[in-house]
Amino acid sequence: MPSGVFATGQSKPNKLETNYFTFGGFDWNLVVYPSGNKEASSDSSRLALGSSAEGSSSSSSDRSGSSNRLSVHLVRLTGFDHQCRVRYIVSLGDGDRCIESGPIEDLSDVQGRGYGWQPRCRWSDVAHKGVLRLTLEMLEARTISEVLVQALGSASLPAAPCYDKDKQAWAIRADLHSDTVRLHLVYKDIHNVPRNHLRFVSWTAYLIHGEEPNVEIVSLPGAPFSRYYAQEPVDEGIIMETSLGVNEVKDESCPFVTDKGQIRVRIEWNESHLLFQATYHKYDDVCRVHNQQMRREIAVLQAENYSLERQLFSYQKSLAYAQAQQQQQQQQQQQQQQSQQSSQSSHHHHSPSNQQSSHLERSASTDTEYA
Repeated sequence: MPSGVFATGQSKPNKLETNYFTFGGFDWNLVVYPSGNKEASSDSSRLALGSSAEGSSSSSSDRSGSSNRLSVHLVRLTGFDHQCRVRYIVSLGDGDRCIESGPIEDLSDVQGRGYGWQPRCRWSDVAHKGVLRLTLEMLEARTISEVLVQALGSASLPAAPCYDKDKQAWAIRADLHSDTVRLHLVYKDIHNVPRNHLRFVSWTAYLIHGEEPNVEIVSLPGAPFSRYYAQEPVDEGIIMETSLGVNEVKDESCPFVTDKGQIRVRIEWNESHLLFQATYHKYDDVCRVHNQQMRREIAVLQAENYSLERQLFSYQKSLAYAQAQQQQQQQQQQQQQQSQQSSQSSHHHHSPSNQQSSHLERSASTDTEYA
């Protein structure tokens, strides 16, 4: 997180630059335009990939610098062979005057220029006694390769070359022998991997259509991709599935296909590491993939098991409630039977006395008659 202090004295210059610093394999510096970037007025239509910065949605007049509002630009000083996607956070001022941009996602072109940040403030809002404190937090910087891949034409489609940030050669070819378009990526410089070394490469691929500023980027399913490469004569390549149907590509109105029958592919190189003295075989990565698959399957089975346990608990609860209701009904029936039996027994106790009294009456009447 580099920081710096600009002391402007009495005069306010049109452009302030920091010292360079290194991040992500590139050299960078920050440029502050106290009265707006007059140099970028012709580039005001450039598209930033996206920004969640506070106050970054300024008008076009702000972007051109005509409103005398300051602007901050991150400039890449090296690596002009590629575009670069960069994320960073800028804060201007100090104390109560501090203004933070929030995470900014910008695209650094092949000339190292980015869209920058245009806060809704002036120099006097953040500078104190002619001094401006600036803090920069770099989040990530990833090299980008854009390739035009032939999708229509001859039966044998040619491969399009591209290079990663380490200047390693790759080739990408479109495969239409399926329901959806597949991209076959081959590492052409695999024979240049040093002996007793492994090269680990991770990347993300996108399909692009439209022109700036209305560009649409569609990520390929299964991204990000990664693979270990050991020294071999030829690379078999890796197949990347897309969500673009083959019939869609053959349609003339397909937005992903250019007038020359090509599709635009963007490869974002995430990581590239050279590992020394690593014992590795091309089938060793199968264990890692199987481990990931097993973990996913175990997670699915655990979720199903949890669902079944909840259903079982619900059934047990319903069964216990039904059994309690049944026991309550049985107890009520037993109580009713006991009450009926008690009433019948009391009735039996009264009936013999009545019989005895009637018998005495009959005997008395008989004695009287005999008398």
